[in-house]
Amino acid sequence: MSQQHEPSVLLPELADVLGHLFWRGNARAVAVLTAHLPPPLDAHGHAVLTTLVDEGAPLSQQAVADRLLLSRTTLTTVAAQLLAHGLVERVRNPEDRRAYLMTPTPAGRRTLAAGHRRLGAADAELGEPLGPNGASELLALLPRLLRPHLAEAGAQPPDRLLASLAFLLTRTHALHHRVVAEAVAPLDLEPRDLGALTALDALGPVPQTELARALGVSGAHLVQIADDLERVGAVERRRAPEDRRTQLLHPLPASARLLTAAHAAARGASEPWSAALPARSRQRLRRLLVQLVTG
Repeated sequence: MSQQHEPSVLLPELADVLGHLFWRGNARAVAVLTAHLPPPLDAHGHAVLTTLVDEGAPLSQQAVADRLLLSRTTLTTVAAQLLAHGLVERVRNPEDRRAYLMTPTPAGRRTLAAGHRRLGAADAELGEPLGPNGASELLALLPRLLRPHLAEAGAQPPDRLLASLAFLLTRTHALHHRVVAEAVAPLDLEPRDLGALTALDALGPVPQTELARALGVSGAHLVQIADDLERVGAVERRRAPEDRRTQLLHPLPASARLLTAAHAAARGASEPWSAALPARSRQRLRRLLVQLVTG
């Protein structure tokens, strides 16, 4: 049964930031997958277990990470969780007896089978704001965007993952996030900071709770973002004159300069990364993502 979601706030200025839309789409996908997949599987655990089962032979952690384009740190964390729950086991590598490979256990296969039965419901709920035609269109656009990058990196996710809207959204966000993160790193910023600077430019001095709502993040996550921006001199925290219990984030002069530079750097990285789609298809992708994250 479909869950009812409160409509998300999306500032018009953020609707034009492709990376922010991928970020929000990823957050929605992870939340829906967490609600549907059988514990302890999450988005990454499901993808790793699918890769191991579909490969039909034990794989090293690095091989799984390479197929899915996951970081070594993420794969290590996921593998530890799957091992702890008895869903995978380690076996000796016959080519190097000092090394180990991962292979699914019978319990892991049963859990994955249940996960795939529920994945369809998760994808249906995720695509519900788009309607059947819009969901199908997004399912066609995302692989066109991703495949060149997967091929360039030698990544080979299982075909049934590439048919999942939730998986495609999580991978698109991860890969796009990497290129934007590299582009804004010289400014001592992260991609999430670009979204916050964009929102602050639109809203002006604002309570942290309101900025969190505009970005679609938790209060704890917003504190981390505010710390980032305070550290680079873009904002300062001030008590609201009318309510000393409320803390406002005030943009400082450096905020506008950083925003201009960060947008230029992010566009310079994002546009070539998205070049697999013609301009009209990119605009359509953007509109579909707006529907997805606000529905």
